[in-house]
Amino acid sequence: MNHTRLTVAAILAGAMLTLAGPALAESTTPAPPAAASAGQGHRLDAAKARCTEAIDRRISTLGRLDSAAARSRALTGEHRATLTALLGDAKRGLDALKPQVAAATDTDELRAACEPVGPAFRVYRLRVPQTWTVIAIDTAGAAATRLGSAADRIDSAIAEARAAGKDTAAADAALATMRARTAEGIGLLAGDADAVLAISPEQFDANPAVLTPYRSDLTSARAAFRAAFQAGRSAVEALRTA
Repeated sequence: MNHTRLTVAAILAGAMLTLAGPALAESTTPAPPAAASAGQGHRLDAAKARCTEAIDRRISTLGRLDSAAARSRALTGEHRATLTALLGDAKRGLDALKPQVAAATDTDELRAACEPVGPAFRVYRLRVPQTWTVIAIDTAGAAATRLGSAADRIDSAIAEARAAGKDTAAADAALATMRARTAEGIGLLAGDADAVLAISPEQFDANPAVLTPYRSDLTSARAAFRAAFQAGRSAVEALRTA
Protein backbone atom coordinates (compact mmCIF):
# COMPACT_ATOMS: atom_id res chain seq x y z
CA MET A 1 0.00 0.00 0.00
CA ASN A 2 1.39 3.40 -0.97
CA HIS A 3 0.51 4.95 2.39
CA THR A 4 2.64 2.43 4.22
CA ARG A 5 5.71 2.93 2.03
CA LEU A 6 6.88 5.76 4.19
CA THR A 7 10.41 7.01 3.82
CA VAL A 8 12.49 7.90 6.80
CA ALA A 9 12.99 11.36 5.37
CA ALA A 10 9.25 11.98 5.07
CA ILE A 11 8.35 10.71 8.53
CA LEU A 12 11.25 12.10 10.49
CA ALA A 13 12.09 15.16 8.41
CA GLY A 14 13.16 17.98 10.63
CA ALA A 15 12.85 16.00 13.85
CA MET A 16 16.55 16.20 14.49
CA LEU A 17 17.30 19.54 12.87
CA THR A 18 17.21 21.36 16.17
CA LEU A 19 18.72 18.65 18.36
CA ALA A 20 22.41 19.46 18.12
CA GLY A 21 22.03 22.95 19.59
CA PRO A 22 24.75 25.51 20.01
CA ALA A 23 28.01 24.87 21.75
CA LEU A 24 28.11 25.89 25.38
CA ALA A 25 30.61 28.71 25.13
CA GLU A 26 32.42 29.94 28.22
CA SER A 27 35.27 32.35 28.60
CA THR A 28 37.47 33.10 31.54
CA THR A 29 37.15 36.34 33.46
CA PRO A 30 40.05 38.71 32.88
CA ALA A 31 41.98 39.79 35.94
CA PRO A 32 40.78 43.14 37.32
CA PRO A 33 42.90 46.07 36.23
CA ALA A 34 45.68 47.13 38.58
CA ALA A 35 45.13 50.48 40.21
CA ALA A 36 47.75 53.18 40.22
CA SER A 37 49.82 54.47 43.10
CA ALA A 38 48.64 57.65 44.81
CA GLY A 39 50.05 60.81 43.30
CA GLN A 40 50.79 59.13 39.96
CA GLY A 41 48.17 60.82 37.83
CA HIS A 42 49.17 59.25 34.55
CA ARG A 43 49.16 55.80 36.14
CA LEU A 44 45.73 56.46 37.58
CA ASP A 45 44.47 57.42 34.13
CA ALA A 46 45.97 54.25 32.64
CA ALA A 47 44.29 52.14 35.32
CA LYS A 48 40.99 53.87 34.63
CA ALA A 49 41.37 53.06 30.94
CA ARG A 50 42.01 49.39 31.71
CA CYS A 51 39.00 49.20 34.00
CA THR A 52 36.78 50.90 31.44
CA GLU A 53 38.04 48.52 28.76
CA ALA A 54 37.15 45.56 30.98
CA ILE A 55 33.65 46.98 31.42
CA ASP A 56 33.24 47.58 27.69
CA ARG A 57 34.35 44.03 26.84
CA ARG A 58 31.70 42.63 29.11
CA ILE A 59 29.02 44.92 27.72
CA SER A 60 29.98 43.82 24.22
CA THR A 61 29.73 40.16 25.24
CA LEU A 62 26.32 40.75 26.77
CA GLY A 63 25.21 42.38 23.53
CA ARG A 64 26.27 39.32 21.55
CA LEU A 65 24.41 37.07 23.95
CA ASP A 66 21.31 39.23 23.62
CA SER A 67 21.54 38.97 19.83
CA ALA A 68 21.91 35.20 20.02
CA ALA A 69 18.80 34.96 22.19
CA ALA A 70 16.86 37.17 19.78
CA ARG A 71 17.91 35.03 16.80
CA SER A 72 17.12 31.68 18.40
CA ARG A 73 14.05 30.04 16.91
CA ALA A 74 13.90 27.47 19.67
CA LEU A 75 13.76 29.75 22.73
CA THR A 76 10.31 30.00 24.23
CA GLY A 77 8.88 33.49 24.50
CA GLU A 78 9.08 33.37 28.28
CA HIS A 79 12.70 32.25 28.33
CA ARG A 80 13.70 34.85 25.73
CA ALA A 81 12.06 37.58 27.79
CA THR A 82 13.82 36.43 30.97
CA LEU A 83 17.19 36.26 29.24
CA THR A 84 16.70 39.69 27.71
CA ALA A 85 15.92 41.11 31.15
CA LEU A 86 18.92 39.44 32.80
CA LEU A 87 21.35 40.57 30.13
CA GLY A 88 19.86 44.05 30.03
CA ASP A 89 20.16 44.44 33.81
CA ALA A 90 23.80 43.37 33.64
CA LYS A 91 24.55 45.85 30.84
CA ARG A 92 22.92 48.70 32.75
CA GLY A 93 24.77 47.76 35.93
CA LEU A 94 28.11 47.75 34.16
CA ASP A 95 27.33 51.03 32.40
CA ALA A 96 26.59 52.59 35.78
CA LEU A 97 30.13 51.83 36.92
CA LYS A 98 31.73 53.95 34.20
CA PRO A 99 30.99 57.35 35.79
CA GLN A 100 32.36 56.05 39.09
CA VAL A 101 35.55 54.95 37.36
CA ALA A 102 35.90 58.28 35.57
CA ALA A 103 35.30 60.22 38.78
CA ALA A 104 37.86 58.31 40.87
CA THR A 105 40.59 60.62 42.19
CA ASP A 106 42.83 58.04 43.85
CA THR A 107 43.54 54.32 43.85
CA ASP A 108 41.14 53.54 46.67
CA GLU A 109 38.22 55.13 44.85
CA LEU A 110 39.21 53.43 41.62
CA ARG A 111 39.52 50.07 43.33
CA ALA A 112 36.04 50.46 44.83
CA ALA A 113 34.61 51.31 41.41
CA CYS A 114 36.38 48.47 39.58
CA GLU A 115 36.06 45.62 42.06
CA PRO A 116 32.38 44.84 41.21
CA VAL A 117 33.10 44.47 37.46
CA GLY A 118 33.78 40.74 37.69
CA PRO A 119 32.03 39.29 40.77
CA ALA A 120 28.89 41.44 40.72
CA PHE A 121 27.96 40.41 37.17
CA ARG A 122 29.88 37.21 36.33
CA VAL A 123 29.49 37.82 32.61
CA TYR A 124 32.03 35.26 31.42
CA ARG A 125 31.72 32.61 34.09
CA LEU A 126 27.91 32.66 34.48
CA ARG A 127 25.97 34.72 31.93
CA VAL A 128 27.73 33.24 28.89
CA PRO A 129 27.21 29.54 29.77
CA GLN A 130 23.82 30.31 31.31
CA THR A 131 22.55 31.83 28.07
CA TRP A 132 23.85 29.04 25.84
CA THR A 133 22.59 26.34 28.20
CA VAL A 134 19.04 27.73 28.13
CA ILE A 135 19.14 28.03 24.33
CA ALA A 136 20.41 24.45 24.09
CA ILE A 137 17.68 23.14 26.42
CA ASP A 138 14.94 24.83 24.43
CA THR A 139 16.54 23.61 21.19
CA ALA A 140 16.42 20.05 22.49
CA GLY A 141 12.81 20.62 23.53
CA ALA A 142 11.95 21.69 19.99
CA ALA A 143 13.51 18.46 18.71
CA ALA A 144 11.34 16.52 21.15
CA THR A 145 8.23 18.20 19.75
CA ARG A 146 9.24 17.20 16.23
CA LEU A 147 9.89 13.65 17.35
CA GLY A 148 6.44 13.52 18.93
CA SER A 149 4.83 14.65 15.69
CA ALA A 150 6.82 12.08 13.73
CA ALA A 151 5.75 9.36 16.17
CA ASP A 152 2.10 10.28 15.65
CA ARG A 153 2.48 9.96 11.88
CA ILE A 154 4.21 6.61 12.22
CA ASP A 155 1.41 5.46 14.54
CA SER A 156 -1.16 6.34 11.88
CA ALA A 157 0.81 4.45 9.24
CA ILE A 158 1.04 1.41 11.52
CA ALA A 159 -2.72 1.45 12.10
CA GLU A 160 -3.29 1.61 8.35
CA ALA A 161 -0.91 -1.29 7.73
CA ARG A 162 -2.55 -3.34 10.49
CA ALA A 163 -5.98 -2.73 8.97
CA ALA A 164 -4.60 -4.03 5.69
CA GLY A 165 -3.70 -7.30 7.40
CA LYS A 166 0.03 -6.71 7.72
CA ASP A 167 2.19 -7.85 10.64
CA THR A 168 3.12 -4.67 12.49
CA ALA A 169 4.64 -6.19 15.63
CA ALA A 170 8.17 -4.96 14.88
CA ALA A 171 6.95 -1.50 13.96
CA ASP A 172 4.82 -1.34 17.11
CA ALA A 173 7.81 -2.25 19.28
CA ALA A 174 10.06 0.31 17.63
CA LEU A 175 7.42 3.01 17.96
CA ALA A 176 7.00 2.21 21.66
CA THR A 177 10.75 2.66 22.10
CA MET A 178 10.64 5.92 20.18
CA ARG A 179 7.92 7.31 22.43
CA ALA A 180 9.61 6.05 25.58
CA ARG A 181 12.99 7.59 24.76
CA THR A 182 11.36 10.86 23.75
CA ALA A 183 9.47 10.97 27.05
CA GLU A 184 12.70 10.16 28.88
CA GLY A 185 14.47 13.13 27.33
CA ILE A 186 11.56 15.45 28.03
CA GLY A 187 11.55 14.33 31.65
CA LEU A 188 15.26 14.97 32.03
CA LEU A 189 14.86 18.57 30.88
CA ALA A 190 11.65 19.36 32.74
CA GLY A 191 12.10 22.63 34.62
CA ASP A 192 15.81 22.89 33.84
CA ALA A 193 15.66 26.03 31.72
CA ASP A 194 13.78 27.94 34.42
CA ALA A 195 16.20 26.68 37.07
CA VAL A 196 19.21 27.77 35.02
CA LEU A 197 17.72 31.20 34.43
CA ALA A 198 17.20 31.64 38.17
CA ILE A 199 20.93 31.26 38.98
CA SER A 200 22.42 34.53 40.24
CA PRO A 201 26.06 35.61 40.44
CA GLU A 202 25.85 35.13 44.20
CA GLN A 203 24.65 31.55 43.78
CA PHE A 204 27.39 30.90 41.25
CA ASP A 205 30.05 32.21 43.64
CA ALA A 206 28.71 29.96 46.39
CA ASN A 207 28.77 26.95 44.04
CA PRO A 208 30.76 27.40 40.81
CA ALA A 209 29.58 23.96 39.65
CA VAL A 210 25.92 24.98 39.89
CA LEU A 211 25.38 24.58 36.12
CA THR A 212 26.90 21.09 35.96
CA PRO A 213 23.75 19.06 36.75
CA TYR A 214 21.77 20.88 34.05
CA ARG A 215 24.47 20.31 31.48
CA SER A 216 24.49 16.65 32.44
CA ASP A 217 20.71 16.50 31.98
CA LEU A 218 21.10 18.10 28.57
CA THR A 219 23.71 15.57 27.47
CA SER A 220 21.52 12.66 28.61
CA ALA A 221 18.41 14.14 27.01
CA ARG A 222 20.17 14.59 23.68
CA ALA A 223 21.24 10.95 23.81
CA ALA A 224 17.65 9.91 24.53
CA PHE A 225 16.33 11.96 21.60
CA ARG A 226 18.90 10.47 19.26
CA ALA A 227 17.86 7.00 20.39
CA ALA A 228 14.23 7.96 19.77
CA PHE A 229 15.13 9.10 16.27
CA GLN A 230 16.85 5.79 15.54
CA ALA A 231 13.85 3.89 16.90
CA GLY A 232 11.62 5.90 14.56
CA ARG A 233 13.78 4.89 11.63
CA SER A 234 13.49 1.27 12.72
CA ALA A 235 9.71 1.58 12.87
CA VAL A 236 9.57 2.97 9.34
CA GLU A 237 11.86 0.23 8.04
CA ALA A 238 9.69 -2.39 9.73
CA LEU A 239 6.64 -0.97 7.97
CA ARG A 240 8.42 -1.14 4.64
CA THR A 241 9.02 -4.86 5.00
CA ALA A 242 5.75 -5.73 6.71
